[in-house]
Formats: sequence, structure tokens, C-alpha cells
Amino acid sequence: METMMRISLYRSYWKNRKENNSDYFACGWAEYKDEIYDAERLAILLSEMRIDSVDAMKSLAFSLNGNFALIVSSGNRVFIVSDRLRSYPIIYFMLDNILYLTDDIYLFRNDHDISFTPDDRIAEQFLCSNFIFGEYTIFQNVYSTRAADVIVWDGKNFLREQYFSWLPCMTDHGLLQSTIHEEAVKMDLTFKSAIGRIKPSRNQNLIVPLSGGHDSRIIVNYLYKAGIKNVICFSYGIAGNKQARISKQVAEALGYSWYFVEYTSDLMQEIACSGHIDNYCKYAFNGVALPCLQDFAAVYYLKKAGIVQNGDIFIPGHALDFIAGSHLSNDNKSILASLRRHFSEFGYAKRSRKLISWIESIIKKYKCSPQQLGECFNWQERQSKFIANSVKCYEYFGFEWRIPLWDNEIVDYWMRVPSRCRYERNLFFAAEQNLLLCDQLRDIPFANNLKTPLSFRTRVASLMPSGLKKILRLLGYRGTAYFVSEGSHLIYAQERELLVDYLHSKLPRSVKRYLKAYPKTLCLSGLGINSVSTLKNIRDAYDQ
Repeated sequence: METMMRISLYRSYWKNRKENNSDYFACGWAEYKDEIYDAERLAILLSEMRIDSVDAMKSLAFSLNGNFALIVSSGNRVFIVSDRLRSYPIIYFMLDNILYLTDDIYLFRNDHDISFTPDDRIAEQFLCSNFIFGEYTIFQNVYSTRAADVIVWDGKNFLREQYFSWLPCMTDHGLLQSTIHEEAVKMDLTFKSAIGRIKPSRNQNLIVPLSGGHDSRIIVNYLYKAGIKNVICFSYGIAGNKQARISKQVAEALGYSWYFVEYTSDLMQEIACSGHIDNYCKYAFNGVALPCLQDFAAVYYLKKAGIVQNGDIFIPGHALDFIAGSHLSNDNKSILASLRRHFSEFGYAKRSRKLISWIESIIKKYKCSPQQLGECFNWQERQSKFIANSVKCYEYFGFEWRIPLWDNEIVDYWMRVPSRCRYERNLFFAAEQNLLLCDQLRDIPFANNLKTPLSFRTRVASLMPSGLKKILRLLGYRGTAYFVSEGSHLIYAQERELLVDYLHSKLPRSVKRYLKAYPKTLCLSGLGINSVSTLKNIRDAYDQ
């Protein structure tokens, strides 16, 4: 029996071109052969190339430099392509001998009045890590694109291949022979090229979430070097926090407009009553990845106040810390270090053996050396599904975005740098002061270099034995899982649901056993925002 196919794309960023009984869909943007293509031109390019083989599609995808997703439907054959960061996820599944493709699993579910069956094992994994590994979603037999995927459906079977993997140099062989200054010159060229691919019109402002750290400073530094004037910077959180203070210094030094959004209980109450948070969480989760709420309130306010306008482009500093080496471990067990670091939510219950075996089966599919496993895992799972997913906040409010620090040219440079030079970002920090930063920014400190006075509670907690800390946490006295100065903890401050409500819900045992370690009277507002968002998304999957 011949399989039918139906494509249901809900999000407005898609462009479609029909030609010779074939459909070509594209979204996002990319540079190809030194030309910038928007979504409409990408769809035309696909139609003109008439690609009919996996290798040809992988070759095209590898040569595109940008944030994009592509779908080609021709006869019984379908190509699905994601960029190197999985910027625009595509969901695909078989149902009643029909292949469905969609970009929003919840809108599809509502439109077709379909109930998907959640997967208990994957729900447990999502609870522990905030993103779902591999090509899976929280629903059984429903799949999502991975980073750098080329997926082919031939009418009978799926073929999944990746045209790129983050496989950095993990040895000291070929250790850099050039000086710090010479390497800084190379880095400088890659940053200039990446920023040069952003082509705002006269009516478009570039919006930079500017912290007191290194990566967003690199963004505004190179916008300034490029002579781009229409830049708006913003920061947010509790009034007077050090990230905001330094952010303001940086923006003023470059002559850029700067706004501060104070996170208050009143603002969070307003957002909670608007229904935006629940809608956004479904939009961003899409069956796979935790919605990022860190700057959600700030973007909400900036739009409401008219500070940012339709057509403006947000440019966060994502990914540079990772590719420059901030997640490198100083031993040969980096995969274990990565798992411990990013698999720690609801950590008072032992992970089940079934779950560990499941994760091992996914990791074994990685095509990399044992030394590269930790980095490959971080790129394929965390960076693409947790960090890069934060741009969905800008999308939700109708704005464009770019992630220039994951530019192919920048990535290619860092892939060749030996691990010794990447460890603790040694090479980057040296180059930053040697050449990268303009004179106006060179003497402004970074937030992590400033000492913050510790509260009495924190000083007392630092003296407690770890065993006593655990007992107190089990009794409901928990340390915060967020930076208070950012004010993110206020997002769910009005939440009145108790953990016991989830223990009496339809959640599977595999999830409930993690919750039993906490006091039943604990209010959800006592958990970190990521934990609350994760729990809510899991419950929604089971309550459909």
C-alpha cells in the first residue's frame, strides 16, 4: 500500500514553492556561495537544484551557513533538513499509514483531535535533564529533527543521517605554534565575518540581551566595529544587580541605547494573568525541549512598551562559551562530567537502570571518538535543544533572531584548536584582551570577576556538612536553583499548586518516584523555574 503524506506547517516563517508536482519549503536564512538567502530565496534555490539523492542534500546543507530548515516533497520521496543547531524543529510521525510533518505538535493535536501516547521512560529522562535525547519526543513513535539532520522518507522507510558533528580536537598534537596575537587576528576575522552576515535594513534595530559577561559583549563589540548604529541593548532582573550595572556601562561606552526591565511581582502577575506563559511553554517545548523563561518577561515588557518593533532582530550571545571550551573537563571522562552536570534535576532519587540503558543506547550512536563524546553530547543534546531553544521566546513575540557566534566560520576555527588551548577558555580570554575588544570596552570589568557579598544564610550554608544539607532539603528547605539577581524566580512566585497535586495526577510512576522525595505540601513556587516548567509540560502530555 502506498503511503500518503501530509504537511501541516503552522508557523508564519515558512515559505513554499510548488513546481512540477513537487513542494519546496524553507524557513530562516543562510549564506550560500557568498550570497544571503532569505526563506523565499532558499525555497527557490531548492526548486532549481532539484536534489534527488541523500549525498547531494547533505552537501547542500553542509555548505549553507545560517539558521534554517528545509522540506522537499517530490513523489514518494521526502527530504527533511535541519541546520547545525536545530533552530527550526520539524516533527514527523506515521499515523494510519500516513506520514505527517508539522512544526507544532500541539496545534496539530488540536486541529486533528488526536491523542498521542506519552512515553514513560522518555518522560523520566526529560524530568531529569530538561531536554529529550536523540530523535525522540515525549510521545511514543513521534520524532523530531536533531541538529544537522538530513532525513529521507522513500515511501517505506526513514533514513537519518547527519552532515555535520561537533568533533573538536581533543589532543595536544599540533599544538598552536603561533602567538596569542596571531591567533587573536584569526579569531577577529571570524567574528567580523559572522557579524557581517547580519544585514539589517534601515528600519530594523538589532536587539542585544546584554549581560555582564563575555559573549554578549563580543556581540556588541563587533556590531560597533562594523559601524552598525541601530542597536538597542537591554538587561533585566532585580534592581541594581551587577549584571545590569555592567551591561549599562558597556552600552554607554559604545553609544548604544540601553534599557533595564525590572523584574517585579506586579510584572510577573500581569504576565501570569495574560496566559502568555502557558501558551509560550507549549510553543517552545514542542514535545522535546524546555522553554526558556529567563528573559521572557523582559521581551514581553519591551514589546508592550514599544521599545522593540516588528521586524527588529534579537542577537543573543549563545554558544561561544561552549565552543571556546567552557564545558571541557580536565580528565578523560568528559561524557560522565557532562551527564552529571546536565542530568541533575530532581536529584534525590536514583536514576533507574532502564533509563541509564536508554541513554547509553543513544550515546552509542554518536560517530565520534571516546574523547569527543562529552563535547558531541553537549552539542547535539544540550546546546541545540536547551540553549538554542531559548530563541523561541523572540519568535513567540513575533521577532526575528540570529545566533552569529555559531557561525560556520567561527565553529570551523574552534574545531581545530587543541583542547589544551580551549580548556577554561584560556585562548579566548587571552585573545579577548590582546586584540578582540575595542578600546572603549577593554577596561570594563566582567560580572564574574566582581565579588558579591555573601548573605548570612549563604555563609551559614557553606559551613554545613553535605549530609545535613540533604536532610534539610528533603524537609523542604531548598537552595535556589537560579540566580536571584536575574529575578527569574519571580516567574512562578504566584504559583499555588502543591507537589501533592502532581502525585495525584496521571503522571507515571517513573516520574512520581522522583517527586516523593520532597515534602507533599511543597508549593511549586519552591522549586526552580526549570523544574516547574518541566513538570507542567510532562503533566500536559499526560492530561490530553
